[in-house]
Amino acid sequence: MDVYEIECVLTDEYGLVSHVGVKGYGMQSVSLISHLIKEHIVCFFTYRNKTRIEVFANFTTNEIPFLATHPDETNVNDLDFLPKISTPLLKQLVEPLR
Repeated sequence: MDVYEIECVLTDEYGLVSHVGVKGYGMQSVSLISHLIKEHIVCFFTYRNKTRIEVFANFTTNEIPFLATHPDETNVNDLDFLPKISTPLLKQLVEPLR
């Protein structure tokens, strides 16, 4: 199974992650990444403090996909520590894709 690194996140107007930056593949939607993970097509990971951490796909009670790292004892989502893309041009390019 192929494994890819998530390097950064793009948040929506509510502060929720809507897209992630996949190393070598650019910005991808959370729904696509969730599908790829749930179907066991590929795996994703990120780094925190030089430690590689697997990314998991989860769904809200309304079946809305979201990504999270395996919960640790503090229940911190390590994706929250990735760089956030705030470039207005990039947001304008990604917004119509939602």
